[in-house]
Amino acid sequence: MKRIRNPQDKARALQALAEVALKLEQPEQAIALLAELAKAATGIERSKYKAESWRLAREMADMITSVDGRIQAFSQILMIWAEKEALPAAKKKAAS
Repeated sequence: MKRIRNPQDKARALQALAEVALKLEQPEQAIALLAELAKAATGIERSKYKAESWRLAREMADMITSVDGRIQAFSQILMIWAEKEALPAAKKKAAS
């Protein structure tokens, strides 16, 4: 499954495999596949959220008329984004 890059394709493949496992009366395998499907679905939602957030940030920066102001706005947006992305990893590392 790691070779399937598109999250929607991966989710469809996992769902199909889980259905096959159930039909073959392998509930443990089906449960494992469904757990992986849940992770893939979470990834899809995150990527949609990120795309929408980035679109809104670009629209806001485009409202700034000066080029320097637009560059500064994008710079700040990217810094906030990077900090937000790094925070969960830092919390996880601190908890270990």
